[in-house]
Amino acid sequence: MDESEKEEAAGHEPLSGVLSAVRLFLAGVCAVVFCLSLCLLFKYYIAWPRPDEIHRCFGPDFVTPPELYNNGVINDADSQCQSSELGPKVSRQSFPSGHSASSLCSSLFLTMYLVWRSYLFAKGRGAWWRVLGHFLHFLALIVLFTGLSIGVSRIYDNRHHPWDVVAGWAIGSISFSAICIPTAFAIHDDYFARLLVVTS
Repeated sequence: MDESEKEEAAGHEPLSGVLSAVRLFLAGVCAVVFCLSLCLLFKYYIAWPRPDEIHRCFGPDFVTPPELYNNGVINDADSQCQSSELGPKVSRQSFPSGHSASSLCSSLFLTMYLVWRSYLFAKGRGAWWRVLGHFLHFLALIVLFTGLSIGVSRIYDNRHHPWDVVAGWAIGSISFSAICIPTAFAIHDDYFARLLVVTS
């Protein structure tokens, strides 16, 4: 490859980096939208009651008569907890946990991006850039822990059953894997292809 081709490839590098970042960001947005759409679809058709359904519907001091309560479900067809014509009400949208799905999907995306950036910083840079790369690794762990802790907090706050959170985590992971990972690999290959052109 002659010098003119190298200069042309190097000149396109900053713009290509911005376009790659935008492309990856759009993939992350699409993954979150996709996982939330799946959660809403499951919530609508499954309509599983939340663990705090009774208190949501009748107040925190309500004591349910035994004849109206059976394994977490209020049996009174006329109660305000039942589904409306537009679909299940909030008290019947337990499975899966949308907060758990979207938080894990988002945190996985941010973790992947931070790790990717840390690798680029450490690639042929000075000592301070490598320190920044290690800091981004640490920050990625915090982001991932935060995404998981949101799901755990939904159980602790009595908003979801444990299996709701696990299902949300599964949907978030699948959405991330199906959309973000293929996009990241494509961007990664394009980046190193350009890098080889500039340095060859």
